[in-house]
Amino acid sequence: MGVEEMKNKENHDKHLASLPDITDEDWKARCVKRFQDRGGVTKEVAIDMAEACFEQRVDWDREGDPEGTADVEMSYWSE
Repeated sequence: MGVEEMKNKENHDKHLASLPDITDEDWKARCVKRFQDRGGVTKEVAIDMAEACFEQRVDWDREGDPEGTADVEMSYWSE
C-alpha cells in the first residue's frame, strides 16, 4: 500500500487490521532494537524510550509498528 492510499482513514484502518498481532513484550523488544540499531543508544536508554513509546502508541496510531514509532520519536532528535 502506497503513501497516497495510507492517507485515507479507511485504507489506513484496513492496513492496521491486516498486521499480525504481537504481544506487548514483543512490541517493546522490537522498539528497543530499533532505538539501539538506528539511534545508537544503550540498552537501558532504549528500554526507557520504548516504554514511553509503548504507553503513547495508541495516540500515535502505530499499534502494529514499533519500528515506525521509534523512527518517529528519533526524527525529533537533533545532533
